[in-house]
Amino acid sequence: DRQNGKDDRQNGKDDRQNEKVDRQIGKVDRLFASDDQLLTIFDRFFVFVGRFFGVFERFGVPDDP
Repeated sequence: DRQNGKDDRQNGKDDRQNEKVDRQIGKVDRLFASDDQLLTIFDRFFVFVGRFFGVFERFGVPDDP
């Protein structure tokens, strides 16, 4: 049980870490938003998602003919 408590606390720490990263990304997105709103956010979003799920490996890089 003590081990489980430790794991839970560790998970809580990880979650807080993730929230920090999310806030960081949000800050960057706001910077880009002032620029050319929709395009940059969508570009960043798709690159981000693509990196996460390996979309580019599965379907090929979008700029292929």
